[in-house]
Amino acid sequence: MKKSKKSIIKLEPSVKEHIWGGTKLKEKYDKKSNNKIISETWELSAHKDGPSIIASGKYKGVKFNEYISIMGHEILGSKSERYTDLPILIKFIDTADDLSVQVHPDDEYALKYEKDYGKNEIWYVVDCESNSYLYCGFNKDISKDEIRQRISDGTLLEVLNKVPVFKGQNIFIKTGTVHAIGKGLLICEIQQSSNVTYRLFDYNRIDKNGEKRPLHIDKALDVIDCKKFEIDQINKDEPTTAEKSLDYQKLIECEYFSVERYSIQDHIELYGKKDSFISIVVTEGEGSIYAEGEKLDFKSTDCFLIPAGESKIEIIGKCTFLKVYL
Repeated sequence: MKKSKKSIIKLEPSVKEHIWGGTKLKEKYDKKSNNKIISETWELSAHKDGPSIIASGKYKGVKFNEYISIMGHEILGSKSERYTDLPILIKFIDTADDLSVQVHPDDEYALKYEKDYGKNEIWYVVDCESNSYLYCGFNKDISKDEIRQRISDGTLLEVLNKVPVFKGQNIFIKTGTVHAIGKGLLICEIQQSSNVTYRLFDYNRIDKNGEKRPLHIDKALDVIDCKKFEIDQINKDEPTTAEKSLDYQKLIECEYFSVERYSIQDHIELYGKKDSFISIVVTEGEGSIYAEGEKLDFKSTDCFLIPAGESKIEIIGKCTFLKVYL
């Protein structure tokens, strides 16, 4: 059977609700949910726990993992051949309260014990309140016995690096790194397609059912990096006005994903990649995107997928966006 023409597609997210979530994604960015609180929107996802939905074109309403099956895995490009499905997950996170202190395993451990991939991730700070912060790594070398004791007596935060954040900041969280996102943040997270999280500490919170959320201390200690985190890896100083106006920045290039940030005032021309799909994630502003002979309008937090190929992509508007690919 002849496959349909490959085309740029706009995506609608899978929506998640957790006890720490806020109202920004629904009230400010018009994400659809029957609940008042939205903690996460999985914008580009073929993961079984929350596939995004095709929001434009012939296949509007189809789950993204089903769309890949219909169109053929080749739309993702040759770099995706070693994966069963889309290897990247992109989400927005709105934190009205602090997230749990947690850690993610690598591929080897996750595939063995969870039948899922590991989770390297990068955070891009879309917006934040004054005095917002996050935790990243330990502030000293530490033993697993001490970690366990500090979880028990509620002093784990004392040995974590507390990092102030600012709009436009980006932070790479490698598997094994203990971390926690603080309240008052809107983050775009680009990660491996995985839903494996091991909680070490959750502030003794009670969920809507009157229960404490489960911890995963033994598994967390199996995968955690106990060495002091080199905090110099993180830019803690807010950029100058001149730096903020830069129209391009390579945020990361690693085995799992590459991310570039663009800020435009009028228009820009980009080109697709023969060996990888491209996802365009709008973090601020509005405009239109042209690719494969089609035009789609966008606003902040919209997400698109351009299939693998060498097509020209034109983006018109006043906006900041992330370009994500393998």
